[in-house]
Amino acid sequence: MTKPASPPNANTDETPVTRNGARYQPGRSRLKEYRIPGKPEISGQRVDRPIFLGYGRNLTASKRYQLQRRLYFAFAGAVALLIVAVIAFGILNVNVIQPGQPIVTVNGQGIAQRDYKMMVAYLAQDTNNQLQAANAHVTQLQQQIANEKDAAKKTELQTQVSLAQTNVSTQQTGFTQTIIDQLAVDRLVEDQLIRQQIPLLEKSDPKAVGTLNVSKQQVNDALATFKKAFPLGQSFGSFLSKNNLSEDQIRTALGIGLRRTAMTTYLNSGLVSPTLQVHFARIQYDGQSKAVADNAKLAAVTDPAKKLDLWNQLAHSNSLDVNTRDKGGDIGWAVRGQQDQGLENWLFAKDRKVGDYSAPVKEVSGTWDLLRIVEIDPARAVDATTLSNLKTNALDHWLTGLRNLPPTDHISSTNQDMFNDAGNQP
Repeated sequence: MTKPASPPNANTDETPVTRNGARYQPGRSRLKEYRIPGKPEISGQRVDRPIFLGYGRNLTASKRYQLQRRLYFAFAGAVALLIVAVIAFGILNVNVIQPGQPIVTVNGQGIAQRDYKMMVAYLAQDTNNQLQAANAHVTQLQQQIANEKDAAKKTELQTQVSLAQTNVSTQQTGFTQTIIDQLAVDRLVEDQLIRQQIPLLEKSDPKAVGTLNVSKQQVNDALATFKKAFPLGQSFGSFLSKNNLSEDQIRTALGIGLRRTAMTTYLNSGLVSPTLQVHFARIQYDGQSKAVADNAKLAAVTDPAKKLDLWNQLAHSNSLDVNTRDKGGDIGWAVRGQQDQGLENWLFAKDRKVGDYSAPVKEVSGTWDLLRIVEIDPARAVDATTLSNLKTNALDHWLTGLRNLPPTDHISSTNQDMFNDAGNQP
């Protein structure tokens, strides 16, 4: 039998050692020293060790356990919420943010990528509808030829077939993805230019108000025509579903086409005969500096006859236009719509008068000109062929000026990543 340990000797420095190696201290509880490793603390005992970042000190074991559970579930919930937020943002980014980003800006107004996608899908389907209709027309004519016994009528039908086949070939040439993609951007840019100009035209010309407005009924009629044009086996509903489009988006696309038609009608209404025409002369330069130098020489001469002589000399020596430089740069009579838009802005200004000389004027083509007014006729006749050509080209001529001349020429480059994004293709 082991002899019990003796109490500490007050006359010595020896202190008995317990089984776990700690020095014996009278009156001190040795509960901790004898706690089985790995076992939780007694529920009523407080623990000074923190749970997380200094949080959770001086808690009983049961409170500590409850707090640990709460922190665990809070952390798990936060992680789950973060995952949901990331997924939600991804969906929002793909379906709202990215489609809303501008593919091109026109005088500070952005054109959203979703509108580009819509226009590509619409133009592709519209072109396909027209192509299928043209093919069906060729087939119909060929059947009529096969059933026709009259030689004269058969010859007439063969002529119609030839024209119809040419039409099919022309439409097939334009039915490529590259052409349609660029056409979609051009249509959207030009529509933005048209919309920006409408308020200005309505303010300056009362007849523009009735001409340039596109009514809801016009859009409804255009939509009905578009729906009927789908080839056999295709439908408007399947077209919307395939391209993830809404009917309202197609109405927007149709409205763009109707606005172009309305603007063409308005511009053509001003092309009449007789009309204002200007007889002018031009000295054309390949750079601004040469035009500025010759303009300074002309400005220094005050006598009209001497100024005209100097003009003729400068035209002969410096003009790029080989057809007119030996006759003082004389271009002849011009009606609005025939000349470069940069020149027309000066030639047809309201305060223009005979004998006026211009400062250097930049053409859309990039050359620089000096201009001189020879004659002005407020009501000069325009021949029928010229008038017809002017009306055919009126919208393109007007838009070219807006695209290339200030203050409406602030058009950004097309975002090529969006332009080539496969997700924007039908």
